[in-house]
Amino acid sequence: MTKSEVKKLDQLFQERVSYLKPISLLGGKTEVIHHFIHRSTLSCRWWISNGVALTNNQHNEVHKNPLVKHAVMDKLGASYLIELLKRANLIVKNLKYCDVENYLNGDEDIPLSI
Repeated sequence: MTKSEVKKLDQLFQERVSYLKPISLLGGKTEVIHHFIHRSTLSCRWWISNGVALTNNQHNEVHKNPLVKHAVMDKLGASYLIELLKRANLIVKNLKYCDVENYLNGDEDIPLSI
């Protein structure tokens, strides 16, 4: 995937998750989508469930204040976090731009080659 395609998918991810989650997990209008599992983990980078809707202030606090990060974890719940961690442990090969784009536009799950 080219850098340009990655940038487009990152933007589409932000737009799609903001549309699906207009209210921040901690209250307020969604302004930014936080990747719970770092976006360097390709199996989760564009996975909608990995997008946590937050306000800008909440997003800054998640990165600065461990108590806010724990509040997000509590809101997500243990079973949700377990599914995220399972997904994060998948090794992704040959992820195609068109597959991710189709997923973010409403198709089923991102096909992963493991």
